[in-house]
Amino acid sequence: TKYELYKKVAQMASLSSEGHYSLGNPADTVHYGLWNDQVPFFPLYVVILGESIYNYYDMSEENLLRKGDQILSINGRPSRDIIAEMISCIPTDGLIPTYPRRKLTRRFPWLYHFVIEQKDSYELEVLPFGESETKTVTLQALISSERLIK
Repeated sequence: TKYELYKKVAQMASLSSEGHYSLGNPADTVHYGLWNDQVPFFPLYVVILGESIYNYYDMSEENLLRKGDQILSINGRPSRDIIAEMISCIPTDGLIPTYPRRKLTRRFPWLYHFVIEQKDSYELEVLPFGESETKTVTLQALISSERLIK
């Protein structure tokens, strides 16, 4: 598929240690639908810290997550595995260990769609901030215009 090809090319570009590489543009077949309100994608802004994903802002209609909630898994995939797979697709400069995570933080919602899976909803296992018991929430994917900060 176009997403499988995008992932393979991104992985090849990441091997270069050249952080100025950029794949595609808003008019290509992979990016077009996201930037033109045709394809829904991941409804959260997140922060990547080490091997963990934390919610920064929940743009979903459900609005079930708070800032600082830790996302343990998405659709049954552990966060650490998702991070590793996505980082393998990010070209970076040199061997700066924090740089890939910083880039992933900025790109997570759409890169998740390109690299991991294209879904209409996401089941998240979450550890709410300051709590000790996990919960499971389901969020619907959103098109770009629905992803406005409320």
